Amino acid sequence: MNENITFERWLEVLGYRHAQGLHVESSDISLSHRYRSELNELLRPDGQVRAKAVFEVDGVPAVAFFDNALSLSTEDLNRIRQKIWNQNLISLVIVMDDSSLTAYPPAKNVPVGTTLSAKEAITTGYFSLAEISSSDVQRRLPKWFSPGDRVDRQLLKNLGLAIEQLTKVHVARAAAQGLLGQILFISYLEHRNIVSEVYRTQRDVEPLHSLVASHNTRGIEKLIEALRKDFNGDFLSLDHTNSDWWSLVSSKGLDILGRFLDQVDLDTGQQSLWNYDFSFIPVELLSGIYESFIGERQSILSAYYTPRHLANFVIDEAFHTSLNPANETVFDPACGSGILLTTAYRRLLQIQESQTGECLDLAGRIKLLKEHIFGADISEAACRVTAFSLYLSLLEDLKPADIALLQESEQVKLPTLRGINLLCGEQHGDFFAPENLFATSQRFSLIISNPPWSEPAGSAWSSADVWAKKKGVPRARRQLAGDFAFRALESVSPNGRICLIMPISLLIASTSRPFIQGWLALAKIDRFINFGDLHNFIFETAEHSCAVITSRPRTGTQSWSIPADEHIEYWAPKVDASLAFGRLALSPADRHLVPAQAYYNDPTRLVTLMWGNEFDIALCERLRAIGQVKDLFNNGENSWRTRKGVHLKDKHAKFTSDAAPLKKIGHILVESLKSSSPVLLDDEIQSFPEGIESVVNLTDDLWDVFHGPRILFTDGFDSSKQIRAAYIDRPASFTSSIGVISGPESDRELLRFMAAYLRSDLATYFLLMRAFQVTCDRNRVTLGDIEQFPFFAPDDHFDPSRAREIISEVSLALGDIERPEFLRAQNHNPQIQKHINTLIHEYFGLSAVESALVTEANTILVPSVRPRGYKSINTEVYKTITKNELKDYAETLSQELGIWRSHLNGEGSIAVKAWTVNSAVGRVAVAAITLSEPEKAADFDEKKLEIWVKKTMEGLNSQGLLPAHRSETVAFLPDVTIQAPGAFLLLRPPFRRMWLKRSAMRDARSIVELIHREKVSAE
Repeated sequence: MNENITFERWLEVLGYRHAQGLHVESSDISLSHRYRSELNELLRPDGQVRAKAVFEVDGVPAVAFFDNALSLSTEDLNRIRQKIWNQNLISLVIVMDDSSLTAYPPAKNVPVGTTLSAKEAITTGYFSLAEISSSDVQRRLPKWFSPGDRVDRQLLKNLGLAIEQLTKVHVARAAAQGLLGQILFISYLEHRNIVSEVYRTQRDVEPLHSLVASHNTRGIEKLIEALRKDFNGDFLSLDHTNSDWWSLVSSKGLDILGRFLDQVDLDTGQQSLWNYDFSFIPVELLSGIYESFIGERQSILSAYYTPRHLANFVIDEAFHTSLNPANETVFDPACGSGILLTTAYRRLLQIQESQTGECLDLAGRIKLLKEHIFGADISEAACRVTAFSLYLSLLEDLKPADIALLQESEQVKLPTLRGINLLCGEQHGDFFAPENLFATSQRFSLIISNPPWSEPAGSAWSSADVWAKKKGVPRARRQLAGDFAFRALESVSPNGRICLIMPISLLIASTSRPFIQGWLALAKIDRFINFGDLHNFIFETAEHSCAVITSRPRTGTQSWSIPADEHIEYWAPKVDASLAFGRLALSPADRHLVPAQAYYNDPTRLVTLMWGNEFDIALCERLRAIGQVKDLFNNGENSWRTRKGVHLKDKHAKFTSDAAPLKKIGHILVESLKSSSPVLLDDEIQSFPEGIESVVNLTDDLWDVFHGPRILFTDGFDSSKQIRAAYIDRPASFTSSIGVISGPESDRELLRFMAAYLRSDLATYFLLMRAFQVTCDRNRVTLGDIEQFPFFAPDDHFDPSRAREIISEVSLALGDIERPEFLRAQNHNPQIQKHINTLIHEYFGLSAVESALVTEANTILVPSVRPRGYKSINTEVYKTITKNELKDYAETLSQELGIWRSHLNGEGSIAVKAWTVNSAVGRVAVAAITLSEPEKAADFDEKKLEIWVKKTMEGLNSQGLLPAHRSETVAFLPDVTIQAPGAFLLLRPPFRRMWLKRSAMRDARSIVELIHREKVSAE
């Protein structure tokens, strides 16, 4: 069989041949495509990879196909995988011959591929377009997509180890960072043939690798000086004191640098992975990685490596609403090592080249850089890296003639950026210093930045504090990122836009309300993307997760006025397998339009909308309106009290107390509260710790909460998100790691009930819907969170008599747990907790639908919150929907539509059925809703509708609408509504997240709104 036919037949069988996103050998890649250069490198017939085709998932190259007609050797295949691994884009390598295909990950950790015979290949099977596009392949082969094996992780790991080892042989940390920075960037120039063999011959210099291997430091210095002379005086100047770096490195230090260049794993000493190839490693990756190990900047300013995909996302957002993107002037006031500026510059290059239809020459690239890219940073070293990263971007894919002109002509040099486009240092680079000429210029149409997330402690006073006090801007915890947001309004042009990466706590915590209200009065937020669920996948070492905010200044009469019809587009993407392909997949439940005034009045509304919807908001607000836990702390003589336990040690304490009284009562450890029991059992009370004779300030108030009825709780909890609260009334002390809620003896039963409530699924539901730290940052609950929980005493209940009965029944249930046979936590009967949950639902007056929402949240949503890493990426919400779950969805939707019909005095019959369909572009779940006249029974022809669904899916896919691309970094998961006479069809992926009961409630309202809009239009 002919090789072309064989290869094309494979693409046909697997569903790729006519798919949007397939690029074949020698095809023209659009000049505007973000990865045009990378795709050309992969597909060039005379290149180093020579793929026959590449398939992209949502704009990101994901699968490289190879025709094995020429019988690739193992060595050839390894060379190809090594190049692709370095490029850091492709996730799968598939080699085809006339009888089978073999698939591999790019990383070396899977030496033997997985083979699929031609007989086994089907359109919806293994390695098909359907499996790739749905990310099912990641679920099936998770080890192939391990982020730890990617080039950026390996390079970052080895850089960190190299720095640590260099410091042990007496190389200063700053010098170690600078040496490795020069190695990275010179390697880039050499591997990309900008520093070619011809150049080395003309300048009488040698390759860097051989110079390091031979310990020829004089030769290295000669090479660096030649590059500076030929390109620019700033070239490779990563620190103003670096002239003696190489001459001061010992033989042991040079050996470490040599092993780094040899791609030896500096942890194990073995060469376990592919060699680095900087002809494929992208510039932005170098820039971002270098930023990550500028240790002083990271520790003091709380700045973090901005991952490449996040940088791309930010630039997408920043340019998305641009009317004339080629004319944007971009400023980053905290540019770090320049990954955002580098990404923006590359985007501007692509835009201009797509408009002119040809690649920009050297003069055009220099002009673009000088006129459109600006930055500032207090770190001189970071600014030098920014300048060099921009130089490399300028040189990328430059014609050989232009490279030669740079190297040979004294009149043609790279532009000087520091001091002109880049303001650097503590004086001129400080965004809040009067000497920063960019800060108040209002000359920039676009401000993009990942500002420092610093909350200074104590009395330390900074330029930001001085500026904020002078301007009178509202602040939250002196958070520097908030000051940057206000200062950016003075830098951007009146019609410009601002795109910032911000700590999420600054934007949705109740304590941030002064900042939010002050900033929202001056800035109109267009889009708010909450990355809280991706906390462990973006800034992995950061304490807080982030959000990306796009906004613009309010001008003139708009300032301090928020129109009633102004809305914020709020996205809350969730972790799913599509991250393996470098994309965010947004489900319909992740996208909301939030009234700006509602956000102004209650920022925590956005916490609820992370996992909930308007029905959850309504439930929370209805219950909170009746009463809250905090009301019990302001109840006159019967007020409850709350505080922390005793400090056993505190070196700063001025007063200590004798610990003798504490030794006469029991003591409770944090571990005692880790069981699932809402009452503290006898065998969990310990003796006071031996060897401690004094404690910090044992006051009468503190002694009192060691006695009487009370609830103990810890700040932390496990993945179940259940508050670790337990009732106790026996004398016992506890440390400051434990909080307490205590009340009078007359409230003993109510305190027992409160403990059961805090352990219930309803309390966990409120945590999910109201506590931003739970959904965005870490497993932590504060008293402030608990105080906001709905709660009311029996006297305030709508049925006081039944309320008292429920409290007594819960107390009896707790008594069952306290029986001797339940003294061990593992014997805690789940049926008792289920019974308690039911009673608590009744106490709070939950309807059957509301109870179902709470149960659904606990069983499906809560276990899916903030996966800890790629091993747990396949969460409950993205499991495949079952027949029974689809049936539940259909029943809920039918019931909700019936309720709407009654409320609106409608008539007619409703029938709903949900099932799954296997189409040529993958599996899809379908809900069919048929409506008919009152005298007719609603019905539908399932087979006819199924054919319709398949044709619709194929048509949408052929037009590139599955999924709908928001940009190359974001895809909206399919959410298709088809309206036909008397019927609606809803088409979505078959994931649980899309077909929950709360989804059915939302869908019912949407269908009713659609019908009424059409009715109004017709009238």
